[in-house]
Amino acid sequence: MAKTIKNKIISIIIIIIVILSIGIIIKIIPIDNQKNTETYNNNKINSSTIAVGSIIPSFILETLEANVVGIPVTSGILPEQYINLPTIGSVMEVDFEKLIELNPDYFITDIIFKEKLEANLDKFNIKSFFIDTKNLTTLTQSIISLGNVLDKQDQAETLADSLENPLKNIQDKINADNKKSVAIMFGSSQSNLLADKNSYIGNIVDKLGIENITDDLDMQQTSGYIPINTEKIISYNPDYILRISHGSKEDTKKMFDAEFDKNPAFKILTAVKNDNVFDLDSSIFSSTANLNSPIAIEELINIFYE
Repeated sequence: MAKTIKNKIISIIIIIIVILSIGIIIKIIPIDNQKNTETYNNNKINSSTIAVGSIIPSFILETLEANVVGIPVTSGILPEQYINLPTIGSVMEVDFEKLIELNPDYFITDIIFKEKLEANLDKFNIKSFFIDTKNLTTLTQSIISLGNVLDKQDQAETLADSLENPLKNIQDKINADNKKSVAIMFGSSQSNLLADKNSYIGNIVDKLGIENITDDLDMQQTSGYIPINTEKIISYNPDYILRISHGSKEDTKKMFDAEFDKNPAFKILTAVKNDNVFDLDSSIFSSTANLNSPIAIEELINIFYE
């Protein structure tokens, strides 16, 4: 019973962190400008109309040159050419009356909102597509699937391929037998978690051929994050420790530092002794996959292989 309550609390914390991350995702990768409000491209006049419900899918749709006709109200950044489009409520609360007025061919948003929205989307007969931003693998798969739905297969394949492009240049290093190990600490002011291979950063680390200390756990159904086990970190003695602070970054960093200071065993870890403890920028290493992944991959390559 206690374990069930603990898991529910962890799930709630993760959802809050994900929502906060979606709200602060910053566009870093330049994407070509394309359409105006009326017809986004003269040769795409007959393309499907789309209302987009969250930030990351909006940048995917921009790159695919999709015919977007409605956007969410958000404090985050949306593609510049979309900012004067009609709004359909907030990221967290879709205004179905406005959505119905727009009558788009598809409503597209992040998969974390699927459970909340699906019943009403079905009720009003609005076709939907949900982008799975859990990690880089699910994101690229979603992009390919979306390209098939919108008949934009070439653009989708190009985009999906570009998100993992930096991996192509280091395959000889990735395939080396001498594997390095890492512990990925993902924190907020409420809790500290370990990121496993189902998480965004954990998935990238896995693609880089780095051994995550959580790899021996049964993680098929995890959200990507599990409670930190200090003893496990110490017993595995990782070569690297990555720390990502979300929410109040100063408070979270203080929590990380306090954890390291109060436990003398941390000081004898290989990662600590070799100065291989890295605090990563949460605007790049968010809790959800996004179009900044080439930058994230390059940064991790510099940490592990340069």
